[in-house]
Amino acid sequence: MRVFLIEDSPSVRDRLIDFLVEPGEIEMVGFADTEADAVEQLQTQPVDVAIVDINLKQGTGFGVIESIRAKQPTPPPTIVVLTNYAFPEFELACRQRGADYFFDKVTEFSEVKDLLRAIRKHH
Repeated sequence: MRVFLIEDSPSVRDRLIDFLVEPGEIEMVGFADTEADAVEQLQTQPVDVAIVDINLKQGTGFGVIESIRAKQPTPPPTIVVLTNYAFPEFELACRQRGADYFFDKVTEFSEVKDLLRAIRKHH
């Protein structure tokens, strides 16, 4: 399964990559720390899952989600939001833009791996 990570914190990004990658099963095919870089890379690279942070170096995860859904890739990737801004209004905004899942970076970090394993079983 091909995963793309949009995260602006190098330490969180490295931790996520180390935690989520399972050789031969879950592959991290790229990452971006800005909205523009994420949008550009995702236009040329098909992925199964995009893990998106809301607050980025430049731009927002909202824009990334909107761009993914507007392009309508086939098959569409699963969009997972993983953020420190786990407030109901942010979850609603993400889901309205097309996010499939929404997790709190502090309290639900490990649940993302369980989700990826479940998605992989259905691919």
